[in-house]
Amino acid sequence: MKILFISPFLPWPKNIGVALRMNSILTALQLIAKVDCVFFGDENHIKKLPVGVTPRVIKVLPFPDLLKNPFLGKLLKLIPPENREWWLSYLPGFHLFYPSSNELNKQFSTTDATQYDLIFFVRIPTLWWLRWKSQIPTVVDIDDVMHLGLLNSNQSENKFIKKIFKKWHYFNVKIAEISSLSLASAGFVCSNNDAKSLSNRKINILPNIFPDRGQLQREIAVVKSPIILFVGALVYKPNREALDYFIKEIFPLIKKSCPKAVLRIVGRTAVDQRFSWSNEEGIEFLGTVENIDPIIETAAIEVCPMLYGLGTRIKILEALSFGKCVVSTSVGAHGIDLNEHSGLYRADTPEKFANTCVSLLNNLALRQSLAPFAREGVSKYYGQDRVNSIINKVVLEVTGRQK
Repeated sequence: MKILFISPFLPWPKNIGVALRMNSILTALQLIAKVDCVFFGDENHIKKLPVGVTPRVIKVLPFPDLLKNPFLGKLLKLIPPENREWWLSYLPGFHLFYPSSNELNKQFSTTDATQYDLIFFVRIPTLWWLRWKSQIPTVVDIDDVMHLGLLNSNQSENKFIKKIFKKWHYFNVKIAEISSLSLASAGFVCSNNDAKSLSNRKINILPNIFPDRGQLQREIAVVKSPIILFVGALVYKPNREALDYFIKEIFPLIKKSCPKAVLRIVGRTAVDQRFSWSNEEGIEFLGTVENIDPIIETAAIEVCPMLYGLGTRIKILEALSFGKCVVSTSVGAHGIDLNEHSGLYRADTPEKFANTCVSLLNNLALRQSLAPFAREGVSKYYGQDRVNSIINKVVLEVTGRQK
């Protein structure tokens, strides 16, 4: 069997969520077929990929240039360059679901698609751009259901005009996502919640996997110190706002009951970023670290107080794989079908969040008893073996090779 794999992203570096998912899919596909890859992007980026990172790369396509569109391009040129990104983010799905140009189709047509038994698309925008018309079976990894993220973002928006734009954007993207599925033979999403939002019989659940660095084979660390860990790139606005929410609304409540509690923060920042909380007592800011494993191991619990955003938080799966309990908002734990019996607690008010953290910090025995179940849940439901099994089943079904 031969499969053509088309993605708007590169599967590198592997510590990025989308690359981790792509590598898990490519690993599964290569178990059952010969795989060729087509990526959108820059040839120079492909050349920088380490040898053996991907299967054979046969083509690199440029992203569609909205400014070259005869109608939309004229409108965009009226907007100052520094403001274009903001306006594009509120157009009705154009930056996510822009129809393919003749030039793009012309470039792609040089690939003889008839030699493949299946076309595998990463993300719906890729499928939408290409407007694939072939009779060859197609599968799309939807991954994040974008309209759900827009809905969460809109609920946290305070400015009326932006709220209207986001609502408009939400409906257009939802329509685009649902209608795009008609172009595919089958689709994958990350969780039951994502599947329910699309209500389509073609949808299959393909979970994200945890980054496996051999931690399941290590002894679970016993941590008596009340250290709370927050992990997240602070160049990303939802992470910054989540951390601000935790520091202002939740951490003071924790300190009242547990005065020795320490909040340890790990995350990439911009060069000129400054934070008002950086010198506050009980807060340790580590910034970017080369190896996060010992930092996770020395934490008592990890927190994920996200207020909005999109996708599965791989950092939650990562923490659970180390046997750590995690306290998260429902938004933060979106896409993860585990609960407190596996060490994942959900709390959507400052009081409940703080009380849950304090209970866990003060109860070493409970944390130690949950650690094996946290590892078991991650290993069973978010490991490579499960991805291999699901992809094998769906690919064989859509290509008519299922026994």
